[in-house]
Amino acid sequence: MEAYTYTLCANFCFALGAITFTNFSNKLGHLWMNKFKALVAFIFFFLTALINEQVFFPGLNLFALLVLSGFLGLGIGDTLILKSFVNMGPGRTLLIFGFQPAFLGILGYAFLGQSLKIGHLVGIVFCILCLAILSVESRKKNKEFSLKYIAIAMSGIFFDSFGVMISRHCFESSNLLTSFNVNFFRIFGAALAYLILTKTASKKISIITGLKSITRKERLQAIAGAFLGTFISLSFFLKAIQVGNLAVVSAVSLTGVVFSSLFESIQNKKWPSRYFLSALCCFFIGMYFVFTLK
Repeated sequence: MEAYTYTLCANFCFALGAITFTNFSNKLGHLWMNKFKALVAFIFFFLTALINEQVFFPGLNLFALLVLSGFLGLGIGDTLILKSFVNMGPGRTLLIFGFQPAFLGILGYAFLGQSLKIGHLVGIVFCILCLAILSVESRKKNKEFSLKYIAIAMSGIFFDSFGVMISRHCFESSNLLTSFNVNFFRIFGAALAYLILTKTASKKISIITGLKSITRKERLQAIAGAFLGTFISLSFFLKAIQVGNLAVVSAVSLTGVVFSSLFESIQNKKWPSRYFLSALCCFFIGMYFVFTLK
């Protein structure tokens, strides 16, 4: 139950942040947005770990794994996902996240020896059914669905899944690790990825230059989005990864699609469609089985 609560909170915050991520990715580029939200998260993770006396060196092996996790998940994975946000929108990109339980289920079974209960399997089926309904709605509105950007989104999810699996392995290897110091170390890996990506990017805007080009109100919006969508969201999500089963946590993570669709409806001042309401029903039915079937 604890892991599911953490995951729901993480996805609610990420869906809110995704609106900001998309707006500023369109304005200043997805790489700038990724670097800025990583910087904001780094500051808050460091301060939180410092206040809670959780800043320590976990050993060379674990440090290297956490840096690798951040490089793959926060660096490469998030950059690809934000690029997909720009071209497909958050809702359609998060639909692709329906494949993440398959990735994490296979990786969790292969590397961590995890298994699923019947209720978990039924819940995952309903979560993916929820995405299928939203996908039908998306296809009705937008008949063209570029394979290029589907591939980008899938690649982002693949890298993100590897990052999550490595983080879970690190949690199992040390009782001293928390979601705060793990994310603190992961951001070092993300920074390394951004350094490499910046050298090959066509749109090179430094964090300072980007901040100078926007208004004070927009700066506050960017900070708030990064705080919610990265610091708060990752804090909850890594805690869920620490205590829960990878594939099931990932399945509950698909609620980000529902939250994202809801926030888009509020932003566009339109009532949710029948597709959205049907998807929401599927989600609640799926979660019922997750919580009740042993």
